Amino acid sequence: MLVKKNRYGHPNNSVLDNLEDSKIYRIDQDGSIMFKIKNNKLKIETCSPKNLLFFDIIKYNDNGGNNMNDRIIKNALSYALGSDLHEAWRAPRKRTDGTFEPRIKKSKDEAWNANHGTDEVDIANCSFEQLPSNWQYENLEAARVAIELVYDKTVSGEQFMSDEIEQMASIIHDEWLKRNDWVFNPEYGDPKLAVPYAQLSKEEQDKDKAQLIPAQAKVQAYISGLINIEEICAQYNLPTSSKSL
Repeated sequence: MLVKKNRYGHPNNSVLDNLEDSKIYRIDQDGSIMFKIKNNKLKIETCSPKNLLFFDIIKYNDNGGNNMNDRIIKNALSYALGSDLHEAWRAPRKRTDGTFEPRIKKSKDEAWNANHGTDEVDIANCSFEQLPSNWQYENLEAARVAIELVYDKTVSGEQFMSDEIEQMASIIHDEWLKRNDWVFNPEYGDPKLAVPYAQLSKEEQDKDKAQLIPAQAKVQAYISGLINIEEICAQYNLPTSSKSL
């Protein structure tokens, strides 16, 4: 279950109550969640936010050189992580026929509107790549912040100390507030979130810290050769040279 700050209060307590006899995995409590299927058997592995300090760091082995600079790599990894966040959001809406429970929204992307002949978009039945830019925005920007925070130390194989994690989580919250000024609205905002990181509840602080785990995992996947940056750039039509950035 994806748990991030949101204006809808997900996950709703009534839903959690209905699932009290079921095993629930939440990224704010269990960290990154990996599903492995082998011989028709499902195995679930997690990495708790508390274990971020001791997350195995894979040393970067250049193996012949890397022609892309860090800005290009971070940009591509942000799109890949943004896509993961979108997929995690829409996964609970998936139906037995493979489609998703619709969620109709307005597109502000003029190029997307012209190509599709409408300004309405079903964001649940779009992949991240298919979304108009204004509906990519939140997940993409959240991913950018998290990737930027963990990238250098993950690549260099350094550990994250507890005070650093708190500082990074505070930055994540500050940047989220900048992107989500609705939270300050006296009518429909959320006063519990419209505060500095230090004044958040422990649950909300854990949500911010949990965002660092998939970001670190994404960087580790790249440095261990599991992610092809050129393919991501081609998929999202991203620049592959610093001159284009």
